[in-house]
Amino acid sequence: MNGISKVKVVDARELVAVPITSSEKPEIDAAFQKKWQELVDIAARIIGVPAGLIMRLLENEIEVFNASYTNENPYEVGEKAALGYGLYCETVVGKRTPLLVPNALNDESWKDNPDVKLNMISYYGVPIRWPDGEIFGTLCVLDSKENHYTDDQKALIGKFAEMLEHDLESVQIRSQLANTISYKEIQIREMRHRIKNQLNMLISYIDLNLDHEQGSYKPHLIQDLHNHINALSNLHNLLNRKEPDYSIPATEHLKQLLGNIVSGSSFFIDFEVQGDTIHLPEESMVPLMMIINELATNSMKYAFTDVESPKIRLTCRESNGRIVISYSDNGCTSKPIEDVKRGLGMLIIEGLSAQLDGSSDMKMDRGFHFTLDFPG
Repeated sequence: MNGISKVKVVDARELVAVPITSSEKPEIDAAFQKKWQELVDIAARIIGVPAGLIMRLLENEIEVFNASYTNENPYEVGEKAALGYGLYCETVVGKRTPLLVPNALNDESWKDNPDVKLNMISYYGVPIRWPDGEIFGTLCVLDSKENHYTDDQKALIGKFAEMLEHDLESVQIRSQLANTISYKEIQIREMRHRIKNQLNMLISYIDLNLDHEQGSYKPHLIQDLHNHINALSNLHNLLNRKEPDYSIPATEHLKQLLGNIVSGSSFFIDFEVQGDTIHLPEESMVPLMMIINELATNSMKYAFTDVESPKIRLTCRESNGRIVISYSDNGCTSKPIEDVKRGLGMLIIEGLSAQLDGSSDMKMDRGFHFTLDFPG
């Protein structure tokens, strides 16, 4: 959330709006605060003034973020002053330019400003900005006597301000990197969880098939396992990516998956994937890939025994926020559709469809036809 401060700028009739450090900006860590403390100490000692300060602009106040450890410095870290009363720093952030006040007592514009009550009658300060232009605050030095500050002294404060702005950039970059690493760690945990779920499903599938086929050697079971493991491998590659908030080109990956499956067949299968170019989040892509894997594996096992030119067609459509996936083969089976629906593979597909909050339908009409409809 972006914040705005309204500050009183010398010679301005109305308060001036200034963009301040937004809530999305990271906090300044202890290492940088220590460095900044050393910087204001050096500035105050070299220039020979009672106070060197880094001020942070807040929505309704300005805060002493760092204060030099020098004699007669009347300011303390954490001290805050209300805006709108004509503080020196208000003009600096309001105009976003350096300000020199040699002696406030001799200047009608400054003789009544709040810092005069602390006997800080001389001021030189410069703005400190975040990389995007939001105002962090000011770097300034104050004196209890008239001081015009030499060009070298003003240049020194300017260089120190550049260092502070470079530090703000570093703070922001570090925070972004930390967030990226955190996202990646979460992503890896999710990937492990999803693959573990699919592995558990595969183990259950193996156990159920072995219960039905004890004492016999079934080559198709080996091929089933190969296809499931291959789908898991594709799933792993799909999830092991770098980009946050990445949407997956579903049509492209389904085509690759289907190609890998049919390439394991002992006979040629003509397959085609067509339709809209659809992008899906990984939470939708994971069960969808497993559904297509199950459908294609079942077609290879049961549909093409007496078919001269086996074909598989997959169509992807997107409309009004819904995704419709249509799968068909030109196979033949003697099983009634109700028996097919009660099969183990279809029970697995129903469970995966539920993960998508989707509905499915299937029929036999010159081959097997399956339609899946789910929110995009």
